Amino acid sequence: MTAIFDFTPMILPFVRDCSAPAAIVAARFACIEFYKLTLWQQEMLEPVDLIAEQAIYELEVPPNTVPSAAMRVEIEGRSKPLEFKTKDELDQIYGSGWTTRVGTPLYVTQFDAEDICLVPAPDVDAMDAMRILCAVQPTPDAAEIDDSVFNYYAEPIAYGARARLVETAGQPYYDPGSAPMLWGRFYGGVSEAKARRMREHTRAVQSVQLRKWI
Repeated sequence: MTAIFDFTPMILPFVRDCSAPAAIVAARFACIEFYKLTLWQQEMLEPVDLIAEQAIYELEVPPNTVPSAAMRVEIEGRSKPLEFKTKDELDQIYGSGWTTRVGTPLYVTQFDAEDICLVPAPDVDAMDAMRILCAVQPTPDAAEIDDSVFNYYAEPIAYGARARLVETAGQPYYDPGSAPMLWGRFYGGVSEAKARRMREHTRAVQSVQLRKWI
């Protein structure tokens, strides 16, 4: 793990009269944005018990992270993962009453990033029957990020932090005219990270026991 403080040498010399705490906050939120947009870190969560007639299940992610999106949901005994559907698609399949259907889960949707909804809800209890692959991002108070993010994308993330700072009105470093160039460098790094993840078919999947945020 790499401390977010380690971004400050790439920020402070280029942002006039910026304090170290302000630089760290900007770097932290640039990191969060990077994780959210790239889905860089994905975790195979602990197996989940299915409970009869319960459709919604919370995504229990590692410490100091929050869910970005559920990527894959598998049910024991099924040959393939559940299919993700939007609420409109589920309306077309089942009509408006799909939220109360009970049976064999076929689909999955999300009302928000912190949980998933199985459709239909399971009709029997089953211990450790569901496995979830979930993309995660750092919390707003996280102190560290994964080494791979820093090693490969420290520079574009630092550009994103600088862009946030120069858009802060009322500060001596307020310079909105320079923000588009800085954001461009940041989003260029985001695009490269997405391409790398898709090209290598690896999404930093780890076991929840092996990945800890301190």
